[in-house]
Amino acid sequence: MNKSGEFVSVIIPVYNEKNLINDAILETLEVLEKDFDKYELIIVDDGSTDNTFEIISNYADKNKNIIVLKHVNNQNLGSSLYDGFLKAAGEYLIFNSADLPLSPENIRTLLENNKPFDLLNIERRKYSGASAWRQTVSLLNKILLHMLFPLNAKDFRDMNFTVIIKKQILESVMPRSKSPGFFMPEMLLRAKYKKMNVKIAQAEYNPRHKGKSHFGKIKDIIWSLYDMICFRLDLNTRRK
Repeated sequence: MNKSGEFVSVIIPVYNEKNLINDAILETLEVLEKDFDKYELIIVDDGSTDNTFEIISNYADKNKNIIVLKHVNNQNLGSSLYDGFLKAAGEYLIFNSADLPLSPENIRTLLENNKPFDLLNIERRKYSGASAWRQTVSLLNKILLHMLFPLNAKDFRDMNFTVIIKKQILESVMPRSKSPGFFMPEMLLRAKYKKMNVKIAQAEYNPRHKGKSHFGKIKDIIWSLYDMICFRLDLNTRRK
């Protein structure tokens, strides 16, 4: 099969992922090299205290397609995604986690099977492997989003897996919130509010097998709820 002519940027935010990052980099690079003529892998180290940064820096020194960003202190997922998206130069941007919940093999198929789009929301076919607490938090997040944004959220079953976004619309939909539970939903809601071409696709979800997830903390839940309410109030103000 010929390579795709699209230029894609894959963003992976990491925090203390020394046990996963080697495999994530190697698998992602192998697929991108096979499927795309032009690509970049942007890894955002969010203040890791293990040797994650040293590992990814070593790869970047040997491969010009790898870009490394570093936070001095842990700032959480939203800030990492924000910086990664801004740095990206590709025509299409997509993010993944160090445990590769979205198989890199699916990126080209998702992209080509759903064009044209401004933003493609990718939903998990099945949310397996997560703890009961994570699944409960995810369910509550979904309920709140549909309560606060009934019109713009009604088509979405899952707003916190990943997206593929066209670089040219990024500025128009870049979230103000940096909370882990509302960064992506705000991006989707902004795109819907501005009547952009938003599509939905499904993909298999690969549960984490190594390491520890850093999401689902009480402070993150409160932070995400605060950002949801602020965005809701901002929409109300605009409509007056």
